[in-house]
Amino acid sequence: MSIKSQKSLNDECSEIFEKSYSVRSASEESLLCEDDLEDLARELMKKMTPAVLSKLRRVFRKNKGRNQARDIDRRVEEVMRAAAAEEGIQFATSAPQPEDTLWLDENSFVNAIDNIFGHHKYNTHAHKLFQLLDSFNTSKIWWRQLINRLVAVGAKKTSSRAEVWKPAREKEMRRLEHCKRETIVKLLCVEREDSFCYVSVSKGGRVGVYSGHLQLMNSYEVFYHRSGVRRRIKNCWVTDAIYLNDVQNLILSASDRSLTIYDATTLTHTPIFCITGLPNIPTCLAYTSSSATGDGSELVFGTERGDLTRLQFLQPRVSLFYCKTPENINYYFWMELPSHPHTLYCNVTTWRHVHSRSVRRVSYTRNGDIIVSCSHDSSVSVRARHVPGKLDDYTFKVQRGVTCFHVVSSLHFLVTGSCDGVVRLWETTQSTPYAALMTPTAPAVLDVAVVASEEIVLAYCNNCTIHIWDMYEECLLQSIKLKFPFLGVLGKKIEFGAFCIHPGKFNFNYN
Repeated sequence: MSIKSQKSLNDECSEIFEKSYSVRSASEESLLCEDDLEDLARELMKKMTPAVLSKLRRVFRKNKGRNQARDIDRRVEEVMRAAAAEEGIQFATSAPQPEDTLWLDENSFVNAIDNIFGHHKYNTHAHKLFQLLDSFNTSKIWWRQLINRLVAVGAKKTSSRAEVWKPAREKEMRRLEHCKRETIVKLLCVEREDSFCYVSVSKGGRVGVYSGHLQLMNSYEVFYHRSGVRRRIKNCWVTDAIYLNDVQNLILSASDRSLTIYDATTLTHTPIFCITGLPNIPTCLAYTSSSATGDGSELVFGTERGDLTRLQFLQPRVSLFYCKTPENINYYFWMELPSHPHTLYCNVTTWRHVHSRSVRRVSYTRNGDIIVSCSHDSSVSVRARHVPGKLDDYTFKVQRGVTCFHVVSSLHFLVTGSCDGVVRLWETTQSTPYAALMTPTAPAVLDVAVVASEEIVLAYCNNCTIHIWDMYEECLLQSIKLKFPFLGVLGKKIEFGAFCIHPGKFNFNYN
């Protein structure tokens, strides 16, 4: 659905609910006394808030045949009016007919209600409501029928999200002491059955292990163990980090074209593998864990050249790579992996020229079947690739490319942020966005996140401001300006990491 129609839907819903609150006619009182069939239907109608109606409206299909019939009727009426005018007869102006071009059959309607509320909770209610609306057994219901019914019975009184939104407050800012004012590239959650901790990785290779209350428990530096000399390594930085929850390993990618794997089963992380000599710099990482049936897991990383490389781990429970010396770190060149004995542990697949510019972010969705990546490439800003290769790729275009995205696979929902300061909402099967959320001053969007349980979309911009929108009403709920401390260096700007929003506690990374 287009942005214009979405905004008209919001206005329409507001008008509908305003009427239903202020008018309760005698026909309404009679409707409230009907049989159990309508009781179930009315219970479902009470749940149809503007957000639910917004979701449901996108499922309704246009009836092209009805539009054509209406056009024919209008033309016949015009001819009759012209003939009558020649005889000196003038017809009264006909009242404009309301648009009624959106329809659904019963199965589609029930499936739409199930997708919105989940768990088949209102399946019976949806069938009863459909039967109530389809009084002539045409096997179709129209959007206007549903809206008129809601106005007639008086739906449950609701307010717009902006009216009931409780403003969020900025809490105390915490400085992570191990970083030494370096940019935080990634904040990871390391969760086990009996413990939980955070792992904070800085751009310069400093790694800190923190408790759930952000108390430092251990720290180490990534680049020191290779040469054995305690000195800073110049012109080398960490690009991304990821935690493998099924095997309790930590992988860090660096600008020296390397992947380093750490054993993270304890607070003292131990390096076990280092893969060097990658063809290009890895810029972002994504991982999908092995299933309960014992299948292998996968790691995919994007590169500065716009390529995607997939590593399939065949025996992740045993080892990710071939291990020569369990006591020390194992160094391998990238060119060694396609040969024996490494082929017993991993397979390598590379997709060339997925984007024409550097891959900014990559993610797995649909239980590992789909890989989504984004770039500042204006022709292929976002690409969704089917891993088995049985489906064609979906591509999304944005004029200045996409900096960040978040996919909610259960809702078939994609949110992107870009340098033009616009947060775009997409359906994963549509090539054009159905809504564009404009930030007030149009700063570059650095990160976006969807909190499906709260039905909100968050965006973090390079002017240190967080914007919060309602996911379905698409209204700006709140803007929070973060109070960053002065860095003490004239002309020095804040440098942001690859991920600025941490899901769960929403921590923000800065230099």
